[in-house]
Amino acid sequence: MNTPLSFAALTGGLALYLQHNFQFDVARASSVFGLSGFIGALVQGALRKLARRFGEERLALFGLASMATGYVFLGFAHHVSVLVVLIILGSIGGAVVRPSLTTLLTKSVGEQEQGMVLGVSQSLGSMAQAVGPAAATWLIGREQIVLFGVFCSVFSVLGCLVAALRDRDEGLTKQAPLEG
Repeated sequence: MNTPLSFAALTGGLALYLQHNFQFDVARASSVFGLSGFIGALVQGALRKLARRFGEERLALFGLASMATGYVFLGFAHHVSVLVVLIILGSIGGAVVRPSLTTLLTKSVGEQEQGMVLGVSQSLGSMAQAVGPAAATWLIGREQIVLFGVFCSVFSVLGCLVAALRDRDEGLTKQAPLEG
């Protein structure tokens, strides 16, 4: 589930996208990044309680779906109000996904292998931070705004598919039961 590529493409291309689609200057673009960070902080503040209630795998799946939804429609956003909704969706998803996937990664291997697995995960994240912004900038520079949104979302969609296709005996059935 390579969501770092989705996130890196979005953050690497977001300022250019905002300038291209909404004629945002630096100050207005910064407010979008600030909104995203604020939403992420709020969500992460409640994450422990959410993890106990729903389980890490459900949270990861929700986060991936939220990121995919928020990103895929960026190319179709022509009003600031739509943009804000999409940024909030993507920010909620990103705030939930990273900690949940890290927890799932560490729980999926023995204690002796956790360092290696987290190191590989960080290396993949670093590669994503190199590839994502370059691809996003290339797409936006060629007026492929819809493809920019699709590119940002595709890896989250793939993560959703992988999570949904997992063997249920090892996945959601062993998660915390849903309350309510």
